[in-house]
Amino acid sequence: MTKATDKLQGLIGKTVMYNTRNYKLLYFETEGDITRVGTDKKMLKFKNGQLEEFLKELSEVEETNLQIYKETSKGITLVSQMQDVIMDNIKKVQANPDYVPQAKEINKNVNSMIDLAKTQIEMLKIMHEK
Repeated sequence: MTKATDKLQGLIGKTVMYNTRNYKLLYFETEGDITRVGTDKKMLKFKNGQLEEFLKELSEVEETNLQIYKETSKGITLVSQMQDVIMDNIKKVQANPDYVPQAKEINKNVNSMIDLAKTQIEMLKIMHEK
């Protein structure tokens, strides 16, 4: 094994950032002057010298950062869904004033979800400080 493959071996099973994307490195194989790196997203292929450049560009992603990223992605999706519901309710209230009581109940639920999200953010901040 070379120095580069030794380093690569130490990264197997870990999540790394490469070209602004996160990849979990699953395995690698070397055949002649070609090294293939299997990830959770795609197979990466490197010729002699390219593997060293690849390793220089990598940055290991800590599990806490990965968890924050996943939670943030979920939160963005949830916010988008909530915006759709709120806009739909505004249209319904405009079209039919009888819908106001139901819209008020939905508003209470949305506010509860916002309060819960704020609590989650505070918990993540506390966890990240440790």
